[in-house]
Amino acid sequence: MKKIKVTELEPGYKLGKDVVSPDGLVLYPKDNIVTEKIIEYLDKWHVESVYVKDEEAEVVQTRRDTEKLVKEKYNKSVEKVSKMIEGLESGETIYEQEVKETAKELMDFTEDYYYFFKLLTQLEDDDNRLFQHSINVGIYSSLLARWLDFDDSVVQEIGLTGLLHDMGRTMTKSNDQATSQSKENEELDKEHPRKGFEIIKSQTKFNDNVAKGVLQHHERMNGEGYPDGVKGSSIHFFARIIAVADVFDQMTSVKFEREKKGVFKAIEHLNKESFNRLDPLVSRTFMNRLMDFFIGSKVLLNDESIAEVIMVNRDEPGRPLIKVRDEFVDLKKNREITIEKVLDV
Repeated sequence: MKKIKVTELEPGYKLGKDVVSPDGLVLYPKDNIVTEKIIEYLDKWHVESVYVKDEEAEVVQTRRDTEKLVKEKYNKSVEKVSKMIEGLESGETIYEQEVKETAKELMDFTEDYYYFFKLLTQLEDDDNRLFQHSINVGIYSSLLARWLDFDDSVVQEIGLTGLLHDMGRTMTKSNDQATSQSKENEELDKEHPRKGFEIIKSQTKFNDNVAKGVLQHHERMNGEGYPDGVKGSSIHFFARIIAVADVFDQMTSVKFEREKKGVFKAIEHLNKESFNRLDPLVSRTFMNRLMDFFIGSKVLLNDESIAEVIMVNRDEPGRPLIKVRDEFVDLKKNREITIEKVLDV
């Protein structure tokens, strides 16, 4: 680790320590990648120097070139998953080794998650949505597992569970192509976790952690979920992780004809759900770590004005401190203003 002046800081460095204001506020946490936007952000706070990881110059340069590679890797993963799901729909069995290899590849995104998040802000919803959703939930779940300090073998297993969580939709008529929101279709859709569980138990040798994670990812801490209405500690921890990843990705993408929500509205929703429906530790870990990525971002407000995200409110991460022109606005206090869309990261 070495100390470097902000005036000498360049994109690609990884922070070695939290950057803290004189008042003790965490301006930007350790292990995040420095970007041009973050350098500007630190300069505005009059930060003179920061600690960065002592890495080889080649490592920093490689990180600068990673964005393109991440997009290529993501598209290849989507292609693999699309073939797997289409195979299941045609009656083929799951190739365990291929699923394991894909899950291992998803772990790579946890090392470069800045580029993954940046990529997701650029993706458009299309016919690959179900496949993208499977990949996204697998990556979010892997990230969460890493942020919760699980070892690599468990991180990979949780990512695998996220990757497979919706495979039961291939066995129900109420799938991603459904155009009806009838009660009959809703009831059919509620069977997909059990169908996925049955596929895993009958066609694979994946362990009970994976099977339970798939079965229970729609269960809720207060017992209001499905398919069995279990609650609290009866819900497998894998399922609690998948649940948070699944809810977030569904809200920030068009799926089942639901209205697409912005990242900050999705975070506000997770914050509310963390009090009784979603696991609070998992939810808050995800919210706080995710919001760090959006510090310095340009966002569109509900009054059509453009603002910059200045600082995350840790107890209400979906309502940060923002700057509109020359005025600072704390969205935790000003409830009339909402963030509609992220414009630039």
